[in-house]
Amino acid sequence: MLTKPWIAITGPNAVLRVVNRSASALMLALLLLPVAARAMSYDEARHLLARTGFGGTSVQIEALRRLPYTQGVTQLLHDTHGAALNPPPAWANEPPPDFRQLKSMSQGQRKQFRQQRREQGIELKTWWYGEMITTPSAVTERMTVFWHNHFTSSLRKVKRPTLMYRQNVLLRRHALGNFRELLHAVAKDPAMVLYLDNQTNRKDKPNENYTRELLELYTLGKGHYSERDVKEAARAFTGWMVNLRTGQFRFNARRHDKGTKHFLGRRGSFDGDDILEILLEQSQVAVFITAKLWREFISDTPNKQELTRLAAIFRDSNYQCCRRCYCRRISGYPRIAALWSSRRSS
Repeated sequence: MLTKPWIAITGPNAVLRVVNRSASALMLALLLLPVAARAMSYDEARHLLARTGFGGTSVQIEALRRLPYTQGVTQLLHDTHGAALNPPPAWANEPPPDFRQLKSMSQGQRKQFRQQRREQGIELKTWWYGEMITTPSAVTERMTVFWHNHFTSSLRKVKRPTLMYRQNVLLRRHALGNFRELLHAVAKDPAMVLYLDNQTNRKDKPNENYTRELLELYTLGKGHYSERDVKEAARAFTGWMVNLRTGQFRFNARRHDKGTKHFLGRRGSFDGDDILEILLEQSQVAVFITAKLWREFISDTPNKQELTRLAAIFRDSNYQCCRRCYCRRISGYPRIAALWSSRRSS
């Protein structure tokens, strides 16, 4: 269960103390606290609600504008949660459809089967839109959207609305949690396994789709790995599959390549979890994720000095803010205030 944030600003230099705070919420606090004491204007309060959620009503804006930035951000982060508050579609927790049955169906039955899947996809989108509109914690849904865009999947490719629903639940559960845990969980997420073709990744014929995205889009970014790293990582993830009857992740040892791999300067008989841990040892991962958070919440062009500082804090906390961890080095929010781009569209 997610812990609630306790954030206070103390001292003449506006030093931030964070207790019981998760990694993403810590990063959000760092990115969203531009001025320690000054109250917000109406436009600034509107901008903050738009940047951290999906906008605010005039009543919400007026309530927020009376608060100093620090108290306003604390309030926005206080009621975050790890589960949707609206009930999901009735079919959401049922086993995924068995597409093998299509072979024995009549043409009319196949048409009905496909129509039902399309309707479930629409229901799923409608349910999530409803959660975005009615949630008391817009920042939770904004971060769920952020990770949904980061770890991209598509119903068109996955074809199973049940699995897309489960992925949405996973992303929300970790939305303001630990990036290490999220990275491992997504790697075993059935929708992700199907979307990036790891279902067909086996030792005699490795499929590189997932590991190419893992290195380029999820962790390091272009220019920080080699083509050999992609190929060797793919071998490590062989045998990571989905049981299509239950829709659950399973490891198929017979399809796994147990041989020695060479990855990012390391050598060993790595499996997928080993690859993820080696990636998390790279300082570039914290820089890459922090830069994406910056572009989401501050401006299109990160400030290099501030990005380096915040990425170091993120990595030094082991991608999380430890319990009763006092981050007294975090200071100087007026520097971020000058960088907070209110001109960017909201």
